[in-house]
Amino acid sequence: IEAESFVVNSLEDAKKAVVKITTVSDIVEISERLSVESLNVKGTGSGFLISENGYIVTNYHVINNASEVKVHLSNGQSYTAKIIGADYVSDLAVLKINASNLTAAIFANTEKIHVGDWVLTIGNALALKGNPTVTFGIVSGIDRTLTTSSNQQFYNLIQTDAAINSGNSGGP
Repeated sequence: IEAESFVVNSLEDAKKAVVKITTVSDIVEISERLSVESLNVKGTGSGFLISENGYIVTNYHVINNASEVKVHLSNGQSYTAKIIGADYVSDLAVLKINASNLTAAIFANTEKIHVGDWVLTIGNALALKGNPTVTFGIVSGIDRTLTTSSNQQFYNLIQTDAAINSGNSGGP
């Protein structure tokens, strides 16, 4: 199979399940002079539908501290999302929107992944307008462990050389 065909066909199947997520976080900042200032910080990320009735998976850090979460579908519709569950340790969150008849993502069997398999990343890189950004690469390693600067550890990771940009977080 040619790389071009793989990318085009895979994207056609997946793009309806990819969502853009925007957040608003109300942060209170206290200065040295003890003045209190409320900041309205906006964020963006990606996610993907896991059910036809509006359940979405994203990264925890995409929605962390958000006072408002909006989900924007590929068909142009937007919804306010409810955070159903969030886990800092796995960096995963589940959201719910009130919608139905949606296209859910189809999951691959991770036990069948091999180094050298082709992969795509699909998300809303750099908060750019328009369709999701797509990058192409290969599986570079499997069963990786990563320790962050705050000593948080992630296990059984899949390493890829596909470019992942700011705003892709949470996307497939």
